[in-house]
Amino acid sequence: MMNYQTLISLEVIFQVLSSPTRMQILELLASGTRCVNCIAEETELNQPTISQHLRVLRMAGLVTTEKEGKFVHCSVCKETLEMVADYLRDLAERTGECSSEKHECKIDEAAK
Repeated sequence: MMNYQTLISLEVIFQVLSSPTRMQILELLASGTRCVNCIAEETELNQPTISQHLRVLRMAGLVTTEKEGKFVHCSVCKETLEMVADYLRDLAERTGECSSEKHECKIDEAAK
């Protein structure tokens, strides 16, 4: 089982990934580094909107940026994606088929 701090990090990442636009940006960046203007052009969204989404992705550790002159180049942070994938893989491996196994519930008589 992961420590609580890691679970909090994963919660933030999953919240960030709940946006279709941010998922679309990650899809684009998975095939290679792009500048903000290219992302805006490929997603057909304006640059301020893309910058806002990139800020959220950066804060979650999913994207890194590097400024070169007047351009900002964005890349996926593979380490963060691998952490998420490892968590989901581990969870899937520990889960039974359709998670149908039931544990016996007991009432704590002292708590009554």
